[in-house]
Amino acid sequence: MISVRSALLLFGLGCLLFLGGWIYDVLFAGLPAQDATPQMRADWDFHKTIASYIRFGALGAWGLSVLCFAIMSFSEEEEPDRPADTKSPED
Repeated sequence: MISVRSALLLFGLGCLLFLGGWIYDVLFAGLPAQDATPQMRADWDFHKTIASYIRFGALGAWGLSVLCFAIMSFSEEEEPDRPADTKSPED
């Protein structure tokens, strides 16, 4: 059975991955140089691709967490009805 904790962990992991991808993008790829050499352009493309993959991983984690929440909401078990003559311990 899927727990709320696992769904929240997936959502948190997605947030961390998205933040990590954005930070990687800013620190390593940044803005491309105006008159870049082919090597500089290749390095920028390489780092931009890695940052994109990290952010796509975040989208995947968010999607899985939404799926977990959907499964939990549809599979909630209702409390079984107690017979009328049975008293609860609180009574």
